[in-house]
Amino acid sequence: MTHRRIDSHQHFWRRSRGDYHWLTPAMTALWNDFEPDQLRPQLLARGISGCIAVQAAESVEESLFLLGLARQHAWIEGVVGWVDLRSTTAIGDMMRLRDHGPLVGLRPMLQDLADDRWILDARCQPALAWMAANGIRFDALVRPHHLGAMARLMDRHPTLRVVIDHLAKPAIAQGRDWPESGPWLRALQSLAQRGAFIKLSGLLTEARPGATARDLRPFVEPVLEAFGPSRTMWGSDWPVLLGAAGYAHWDTITQELLQGLRAGDREQVLGGSCARFYGLHAATP
Repeated sequence: MTHRRIDSHQHFWRRSRGDYHWLTPAMTALWNDFEPDQLRPQLLARGISGCIAVQAAESVEESLFLLGLARQHAWIEGVVGWVDLRSTTAIGDMMRLRDHGPLVGLRPMLQDLADDRWILDARCQPALAWMAANGIRFDALVRPHHLGAMARLMDRHPTLRVVIDHLAKPAIAQGRDWPESGPWLRALQSLAQRGAFIKLSGLLTEARPGATARDLRPFVEPVLEAFGPSRTMWGSDWPVLLGAAGYAHWDTITQELLQGLRAGDREQVLGGSCARFYGLHAATP
């Protein structure tokens, strides 16, 4: 079976909606609207047949916006949305989102919360249990210091499907001798042993300007070894990516990073793992 290419991680936003509180005019490359008609040519040029749209705002309304786009464009194959997992309305909100389109996961924006252990709050646990029971995946937007809490989360909810976004954002700009690289890798290895997946995405925005495959390889290779190609999925992180490089440039670097893999393993990273994790059709028609 030949696996098709899927972009496992990208975003759309429309600034007039007003809930992208992190987005400011100082982010010149990102201070625009980014909608499906802008992404589709990038996908077609690279033989990418589908994508997963991931939330960029802490609002149920933005998730409904993304689900609406997915209903209009079949190539947006799934949406990773947002609800307040601590809220007494969380399960009802998830059911509402699921009724509006292809909700495949949820992503609390853990990297922006003051409490590194927020996800372990007792108020979150009923919603997390409902996610596990109903096949809603958990996208973990975290930094290295959150990984211990993620291990505890997976121990509490062993059937919850978890993927770590952007390799947990290691300090790539500091190079392979970054002092915390050992604990970061050991923490990721621990999550891999628990069955987590990981996204090969968001790396250029954590690296120095002009970073090459050579700069990224010391971080990517041990992660590939820990998770294996069957649990590593490629994503563009478009349009956040545009703050560092273009879509084509990241795709070129990706091909360099994966060139040592067998063809079947490359197919897993470039689409097969994403399809299996989110429950999409994996094969090329």
